[in-house]
Amino acid sequence: MLPKVIVIGIDAASWDAILPHISKLPIFRKFIEEGCWGCLESCMPPLTCPAWKCYSTGKTPGKLGVYWWVDVDWDNQRFVFHNSKSFRDKEIWDYLSEHGYKVGIINMPMTFPPKKVNGFCIAGMPGEDSDKYTYPQSFKKELIERFGYKVHPKNIVYVDMYGKSEKYKALDEIFKLIETRFKVAKHYVDYLDFLHITLFYSDFIHHHFGDDNEIIYQLYKKIDDELRNFIKKLNLEKTYIFLISDHGQCVYEYIFRMNEWLHTKRYLFKKKHKYVLPFQDFINVENIGKFLKILKLDFILKHVPSNVRKLLKSIIPRKSGFEFFDIVNIVNFKNTIVLQLDYVIYINKKTFKNEKEYLRFRNRLITELKTLRNPFNGEPLFEKILSKDETYQITKGNPPDIFFIPNQKINVYCGISSNLKKKNSIWMETRKFGRWVSTHTLYGIFGVIGPDIKKGYNINPKIYDLAPTILYIFDLPIPNDVDGRVLKEVFEENSQFARKEIKYEDSLRIRTKGAINKLKLGGKYKNSKN
Repeated sequence: MLPKVIVIGIDAASWDAILPHISKLPIFRKFIEEGCWGCLESCMPPLTCPAWKCYSTGKTPGKLGVYWWVDVDWDNQRFVFHNSKSFRDKEIWDYLSEHGYKVGIINMPMTFPPKKVNGFCIAGMPGEDSDKYTYPQSFKKELIERFGYKVHPKNIVYVDMYGKSEKYKALDEIFKLIETRFKVAKHYVDYLDFLHITLFYSDFIHHHFGDDNEIIYQLYKKIDDELRNFIKKLNLEKTYIFLISDHGQCVYEYIFRMNEWLHTKRYLFKKKHKYVLPFQDFINVENIGKFLKILKLDFILKHVPSNVRKLLKSIIPRKSGFEFFDIVNIVNFKNTIVLQLDYVIYINKKTFKNEKEYLRFRNRLITELKTLRNPFNGEPLFEKILSKDETYQITKGNPPDIFFIPNQKINVYCGISSNLKKKNSIWMETRKFGRWVSTHTLYGIFGVIGPDIKKGYNINPKIYDLAPTILYIFDLPIPNDVDGRVLKEVFEENSQFARKEIKYEDSLRIRTKGAINKLKLGGKYKNSKN
């Protein structure tokens, strides 16, 4: 009997958020009681990009050559954004397609632009609703006409300008997106051997509402309900269902503004903002939102073209300054030695005479960072802080020089103030920050149910273990250059999967065979084996 594998990905899901409500979440409880479950260790850094691709390839960011949403281009003083073309390694659906299996991918981040597969791909971010986000391209029309499919909700971009009631409207839109993802899955699942779904905006809900116990419960109740209706449609005697997340999430109490700290150390330099705004402390995203709401003009925000949005984001800071991708407008790349982006630190090697001088500085910086303490409770800032050599043996592309994981309840924030005159706070309590309330953690969720899967078995795998395990279920060879392993221990001891030998194959040979398979098929893929 040929298997069917379904992967349900919930961005930022963690058992810490789910378990307090587990008595009211029967499908999540099913994975605990009737399958294998535990914490899924993410990659370093534990971010949507590149973690989802680590899952689908079974490889570390070091081998993939992608470490964050962007690369830092010191020479041209810019960030270079990543998309699916930044990843050249084969994924689960590539191997399955080459062997004639039908596959479907719904909304996984970093799949835009979508690649050709034997089935369909509906790309997630960074795709936009106006883009050609499906393979085949004609599939987009069917999705819109049949399901009203959207990549993103409308009310997200300026949600921080809105009041609480408007934020709840954004929640309603996200819940409708979750419904739509499952409607698509239910409609096409019978024709597929493998299906992947990502529910991305659960990450948004955690970031903005992670400290609201009722909203977090409503999120997982919605997912649980949709999963229950979806599972009813499946033949569970031949279907394996994996439940995963790309990383975890936890509510934080303190903020450390590392780039402001680097600025005080004269490791980072700011440039005078190209648009000099009067009343810099007053003109910010949050205050403009309040002003427009008082004038009852806040509806304008929903109709701002995307190119105008990008321009406004480069001009108007938040109360806390410019953040994430927009800090490129503030950093003086020519003089800056160190730049922090989320869980990674980049060092400008061109500021050093030689490799020895660079290594000496990097080691000194790590030592300085390790000595930092939270002034509110005296605890160390970092749980882990590692050089790139300590993190990954192989580092392709443009790797960060330092990786780190902060201690629980601390958000290491990369935003930078544009005000050159004002001395900016380096440490803050969350209640004085007023934006996100939660940050990523290294451990997400793992669960699997299906025939011959052990019941009630606890296991804590790595995100790289999923691709080889899924290929193993389909009786395909495992590429010998993956970083993950086959999770044989999830299968009952006397089952065929527990007894079956793992087949490894040289990754170059697999690529060659895949190309030959396509040539034999005249550029077309075989029909599904089901």
